[in-house]
Amino acid sequence: MRRLAAALTLVALATTPAQAQSADPAASLRSLLNRKAETARPFTAKLRVIDRHTDRPFDYIVERGAPARHADLSLSVIACVPGHGGIPSNDAALIEVTGISGTRLFSGWMMTDFPGTTTFDDPRFSLIFRGCDLK
Repeated sequence: MRRLAAALTLVALATTPAQAQSADPAASLRSLLNRKAETARPFTAKLRVIDRHTDRPFDYIVERGAPARHADLSLSVIACVPGHGGIPSNDAALIEVTGISGTRLFSGWMMTDFPGTTTFDDPRFSLIFRGCDLK
């Protein structure tokens, strides 16, 4: 609960009082993460795909610019912000999932400490972001 409060406080600090009254907190958080990620060095990110039919996990280490393949999905990590919100274990990543035809199925920020903030909704697979390491 303290970590969630810290994340929300960080969003509040990133906006002016006028913006805080009218701005969408999720949009403010995305904007803050985008600004932090612009200066990120090369990284590797850890993703876990869980087959919903068999409950079997598949772990991937994904480098920037080198998507991983799982079944008919392409998993890309565009940006990574380690220790977001001053919480060392709370990494954040901008993740894109595309189908084999190139159709974007998901694009959004995921966090290690708040996995329910943004989720990949697919009837066959669950996607979990497990962290990132700067090179």
